[in-house]
Amino acid sequence: MGFDSFVGHEPAPAAPRRSKPCDGNDAELPHRGRAQEALRLGLVNQCLADEDFFDVVDAYAQQVLANSWFSHRANKKLLVQTDGLPLGAGLAQEVYRHEGVGPDVHARIASFLQKKSSKS
Repeated sequence: MGFDSFVGHEPAPAAPRRSKPCDGNDAELPHRGRAQEALRLGLVNQCLADEDFFDVVDAYAQQVLANSWFSHRANKKLLVQTDGLPLGAGLAQEVYRHEGVGPDVHARIASFLQKKSSKS
């Protein structure tokens, strides 16, 4: 889990983004039974065995829910706005048109610091 997503603000500039828009052929690979090829090409993050599917999806959902709703919304908006842009334009979008901090940022930072100090 990234600190930015946990505490409730947008990630620092140069956060992950798509380097090129997907075309129809790329997007179809996982749906045509070619999941391993889609994984090799970086179009999907992982391939799951049927027996592990629900456990892995549940664990993933729990990780997502533990993060800030504000950061999720801002990150999704940023991905849509910068999809296919050159790197410089994408970075400019992040720096000059970002969402700022979420309403829960102070509580999340306090929670993070409390967890960190209890581990020390």
